[in-house]
Amino acid sequence: IKSVNEDDFTSAKVIKLIKNGISVFSFHTRLDALDGGVNDALAEALGVFDTVKFGEDGEMIGRLGEVDECDLDSFAVHVKDALGADHLNVTDSGRRVKRVALLGGDGKDFLKAALSTGADTYVTGTMSYNSMLDAYDAGINVIEAGHYFTEAPVLRKLEEMIKGITDGIKFSYYDSNAVRSY
Repeated sequence: IKSVNEDDFTSAKVIKLIKNGISVFSFHTRLDALDGGVNDALAEALGVFDTVKFGEDGEMIGRLGEVDECDLDSFAVHVKDALGADHLNVTDSGRRVKRVALLGGDGKDFLKAALSTGADTYVTGTMSYNSMLDAYDAGINVIEAGHYFTEAPVLRKLEEMIKGITDGIKFSYYDSNAVRSY
C-alpha cells in the first residue's frame, strides 16, 4: 500500500482496522515455505508423512510425501472431510494414490514442479481449468480443494507458535473465506 485513503477498498480496510485498534500480521509466501508453515500444516491435516520440500527456481514451497495407498475417490473424500471443504474438483488420471505433492493456495504455477517429483497425486487450493487438463494429459491426479481450505490448517499452528513465545494472548479466527459454493 502506497497511500491510505477511503476511496480505495484496500485502504478502507486499513482505516477500519486502525480506528478499531486492531493489528494485523499478513504472511503469505514466506509462511508457505516456512518449516511448520502452510504446507507442513496441510500435510499434517491430510496425514501425508515423510515429507520433503519441492519447487523450482529456489522456491521450495511445496511438500511431497506418502500416504497409505488407496484409490483416488477414497483419498478425495478424506481430503474434503479433513479440510472441511465445500466441494472438490478432481482430475482422475487413473492412478492410485500413494505419493502426494501438495501446495496450499494457488498451485497452478507449481504443476510442473509437482510433476517432476514423480507424485501420482497433486493436492492444491486452486488451479486453472487448462492446468487441470494439462495435469490429466501428464498423468497426475489433481485434487483442487479450495484456496481457503488448503491454507486454513496453518491457523492452529500459528497459534501454537505464538503461545510458545508468550502467554496471555487471546486468539480468535476470522472466517475470511468470502468465496462460497452452493
